[in-house]
Amino acid sequence: MKLRLIKIGKPSYPEYQKLFSLFEQKISHHNPIEIITIKASHGLEKNTAQLNKQLYSDPRSKTICCDENGEAWSSPKLASQLDTWRNNPSVQSINLVIGGPYGLSDSTKEKADHLWCLSAGVLPSDLACLIVHEQLYRAFSILAGSSYHHE
Repeated sequence: MKLRLIKIGKPSYPEYQKLFSLFEQKISHHNPIEIITIKASHGLEKNTAQLNKQLYSDPRSKTICCDENGEAWSSPKLASQLDTWRNNPSVQSINLVIGGPYGLSDSTKEKADHLWCLSAGVLPSDLACLIVHEQLYRAFSILAGSSYHHE
């Protein structure tokens, strides 16, 4: 399964990029991951056009947008969902999308297969991206039977 993490805007601080890279290495032991960064622009119009080209060109992909109004997934629920997609031959890729300073457009969220709530509050995009990285690693660790996740 192709896993793509798509984020609007580069990290604000180099420390975030170091942490992203650390988790990307860990995730890649379980599943390949591609990171796509779209340059943040003022407003949503340019970002929406760039995102939609990335997201909705292949009907065999699933798109999950991070949004505070989405469904809250526990780590085991995320692991189960990833496993379901991974074992479904009609799903070729998973797109996880993190908005920039202006979030994601309504049209992008409406086209998404799922909205994933990382927090009831609004998070800065770099922090949201770090949480997604960690939760992906945790989910793959659960699937692999690793001791990383404790219940």
